[in-house]
Amino acid sequence: MSTELFLNFLGIKMDSRKAERMRFTINLVTPDNGEKFLIELANATLTNLKGYLADGPDLTLTINRSDLEQTMIGAKELEG
Repeated sequence: MSTELFLNFLGIKMDSRKAERMRFTINLVTPDNGEKFLIELANATLTNLKGYLADGPDLTLTINRSDLEQTMIGAKELEG
């Protein structure tokens, strides 16, 4: 599954009622394959833009795509 498809899946699966008052911006960078994504939650909607990064994100997550895959399938957890 592509990173973009995974992020779209998260947006579909998200419970928008629980996200009504939430708002954040995340930059996701996967250096091993050169991808970057701007992820934003606003108005109870999770969106992503491939190839873009925000200027003042709440979080920047840099993770190799190979490690992200392990997180996607639940084999590993993100560490702080």
